[in-house]
Amino acid sequence: MGYTGCVTGLIKGQTTILMKKYTLERLLQLIEKYKPNFIGSAPVIAQQMAKLPVAKKYDVSSIKWISSGGGKLDDGTIKSIYKEFPNVEFISQGYGMTEAVTALAMTRANRSDPIDCVGLPLPLVEIKIVDPETETHVSIGKLGEIRFKAPYTMKGYWKNPEATRACYDKNGYFKTGDIGFIDDQGLLHIKDRIKELIKVKAF
Repeated sequence: MGYTGCVTGLIKGQTTILMKKYTLERLLQLIEKYKPNFIGSAPVIAQQMAKLPVAKKYDVSSIKWISSGGGKLDDGTIKSIYKEFPNVEFISQGYGMTEAVTALAMTRANRSDPIDCVGLPLPLVEIKIVDPETETHVSIGKLGEIRFKAPYTMKGYWKNPEATRACYDKNGYFKTGDIGFIDDQGLLHIKDRIKELIKVKAF
């Protein structure tokens, strides 16, 4: 769920349930006990929830909204969650980075966005798609590196000015290392990474 999700819950006076250690079984027990209507998750959790023989043992009918970040959900997982959780009205996907502090793009709550995208750039966020070899913009629908500008982007890596300089292009856009494209509706799609990072326990 991340820092932003925790702070939002505090500001809005919501009950926030944090797990010291994640297991699917424990998650389902907490859903049945506290009856939350929202889950902030990662793709590996959503994928487990999509399979779900264990969910049949618990009352998960309170869940209306599932949000996933940290990687892209595949179409099959999204369709399976809607099937296994009939009361879920919305599965949102977001795109962001630690260096951006918060999300950069998010799908809309009316389910009008295609399930294979991560939504529109958020207010104050500029996103462009660039050919990393030629440093030129690519046209709509063409793959390239996703780069962004936002007022809340980090100022730099701690005591590592070389790494800081390397992650920005000459126009001040942050180089994400992610490959994607923007479609003719302005929606962002994630397809690959220039280099993969290891995520321990999916987080």
